[in-house]
Amino acid sequence: MTTLGKLTEQIARVYARYIDKENPNTVVDKREIKLLVVDAIHTILGAKLSDQAAKGFTDIPEALIATYENISVVSAGGAYKCTLPAQPISAAGDMGVYEVFSDELNPFIPIPKQIMKVMQGTDLAVLESKVGYFRSSNDKIRFTADPRVNDTAWSDTDTVTMRLIINDITKYSDTDILPLPGDYNLKVIELVLKTLGLGQVSIPEFNVEQQQDANQNP
Repeated sequence: MTTLGKLTEQIARVYARYIDKENPNTVVDKREIKLLVVDAIHTILGAKLSDQAAKGFTDIPEALIATYENISVVSAGGAYKCTLPAQPISAAGDMGVYEVFSDELNPFIPIPKQIMKVMQGTDLAVLESKVGYFRSSNDKIRFTADPRVNDTAWSDTDTVTMRLIINDITKYSDTDILPLPGDYNLKVIELVLKTLGLGQVSIPEFNVEQQQDANQNP
């Protein structure tokens, strides 16, 4: 397990040694590194989920699933939509939108956008009277039918609950443990350094960093 601060420091030190071996204090702006770490985590998680989906299973750490309640649904022109409260990670089949429901025991059925394009204009009886949803744009989802639990008229209080796969690093301080498997550390560091133009960090290089941290923080 690691922290955002530790990852940032490790990357800064490796970067400094590559840029100026005589002056290990040479740094890139750590605020930039933190942003790159966030992007790297999202990229790696998205790739892992896509790979799992292709193999027919998913194993999502509960810590990565954020729940957002009371998300307003808007009805206009016979279409029912709501705005995503945050950006989920990008993964195959829009898996970042993990679950949407108004009744937790009867969640709405997710339909990948590609499948919805094929189904448009056809009978949605395949859903067996259930309500489906799909990602209609970058920040919105659209339901295939009226998602209300009861027959009351729509009002501003009509809402749903969303569960999104999202690692909102902005909620973590530099010392908070990140909810990531330990084997992600090297992957994140490699991807950030590659983005910075330094290619991949070697396993021995990473092990040196890990040992230095262990010596400094026994």
